[in-house]
Amino acid sequence: MEKVKYGLKIYTDFKESEIKERTRIINIDEAKHLEIKEENFENDFLSHIIINLNVAEASVKFIGRYRAEKSLCDISCVINHKADYTKSEIDIKGIAEAEGKIISRSNIFVDEDVKGAEGEEKVKFIFVVKEGGEAGEIDAIPNLDINSHDVKVSHALSISKIKETDIWYANLHSFDEKESEVFFKENFLN
Repeated sequence: MEKVKYGLKIYTDFKESEIKERTRIINIDEAKHLEIKEENFENDFLSHIIINLNVAEASVKFIGRYRAEKSLCDISCVINHKADYTKSEIDIKGIAEAEGKIISRSNIFVDEDVKGAEGEEKVKFIFVVKEGGEAGEIDAIPNLDINSHDVKVSHALSISKIKETDIWYANLHSFDEKESEVFFKENFLN
């Protein structure tokens, strides 16, 4: 099978033709706020989104929630600030079960000479480790490409595993160990 390389030794099992076919471009041409939500909790999943903020005072919030269990979840969100005083937020959370893999790329791009742009990128993942040491896999690349001086843009990435203390806390609320794990995962994705 053809493997597409993203760089940094990260490969996807999706074909290049599938990636091109599933890439969506959204142009925001009005000074309004748009919220885009996306989620996938089953099967293999591929989604690449490019959002262009083309006019002053346009804003967007992208919310992505994902879970990979014996599957591949390959996601990408790029927001391009092409006009002054635009705002963006990327909020991505995901869980990679054992035998599951999540590839996540997110990018906030600010064009040259754009003034007053604001952007925030928050990416959080957890992976599950089974008793035998088998673990889910996460490859995450948050990126900022800033070509202007008058901006407020930040990003944060967190990757951790489900810890015994997290499950123990849910056990205090009368859940058994399996129910505790489900409770923790559902609350993480909210």
